[in-house]
Amino acid sequence: MAAQQQVTNPDGTTRELTTGEQFLQVLMTVLPIALVAVAFWFFLIRPQKKKEKEDQKMRNSIGVGDTITTIGGITGVVRQVKEDDDLYIIETGADKSKIAIKKWAVQTKEKSAEDQQ
Repeated sequence: MAAQQQVTNPDGTTRELTTGEQFLQVLMTVLPIALVAVAFWFFLIRPQKKKEKEDQKMRNSIGVGDTITTIGGITGVVRQVKEDDDLYIIETGADKSKIAIKKWAVQTKEKSAEDQQ
């Protein structure tokens, strides 16, 4: 048996809430929480997912000859792409040192091989 809610009228008498009034009371409690959840998704989660998708597209478009910068600040030219290990072999510095980096460590693609020619 459901508990009936009562409300006090201005004249001091009490009455039970109707089903419609109970529904509105629950709706007014739940609605602000739902609106905050929608706003949270729209302003925080959606833009982050969009940026992750753009970053993944950029990382997948990197090829031999492209100049990249890693999240650690190392800038170099891609000399080899190892798809099976998700690695780039980059050449950096005056002595042409070769470094293996993971794809996820690429922050930006500075120049593509076509732009350098």
